[in-house]
Amino acid sequence: MMRFLSCFVVCVRAATALTLTTRSRVPNSTPQELQQFLATPANWPRIVLSSVGVEGATPASPLRPGSEIDELFGLPPVLPLRVKWRCEAADERGGTLDVRSEGGLEGVATDCRMDFSIEADGDASVVDLAMSYEPASPLAVLAAPVLIVDNWLALNVLLPRAFSGSPLIRQRDVPGLAFFALLSTSHSVYK
Repeated sequence: MMRFLSCFVVCVRAATALTLTTRSRVPNSTPQELQQFLATPANWPRIVLSSVGVEGATPASPLRPGSEIDELFGLPPVLPLRVKWRCEAADERGGTLDVRSEGGLEGVATDCRMDFSIEADGDASVVDLAMSYEPASPLAVLAAPVLIVDNWLALNVLLPRAFSGSPLIRQRDVPGLAFFALLSTSHSVYK
């Protein structure tokens, strides 16, 4: 077992940047409207399950190249995690949003990037997200499957609902979500 762990740690240290991609189609949106929505940090906690808040000078305004914002994760104040994002590119006409964090999440990942590309598709917009980061610990590699699910839910479930103004969780969804939570909990308890 120790040999496996040693090999795993060596492989993680040798790993290059991980890139996770996600695609979504958001109905009744233009690339310009969707880019403005995604570029506004105050919207992030509404569409990303792992995000609990944003702090900075203007979280309710769309990011512009050079502007910075702190995104909060975890379970503050018990487990506060923070990433400082800097906007590298934001095309107000739609099409692009590129935010990066050189420092990333201390001790876990560096050179983090969220690069959104948005295109018109009839009466909808197609959003492609390329999220990348440089692992700084085994946790960063182990988190990849969780981030894949988090990104998929963000773009395919929560973003369309938040953008349209629909409730994020509808009353009819509660029984299914409760069953899923119970099933997840019982699965981990009985292992």
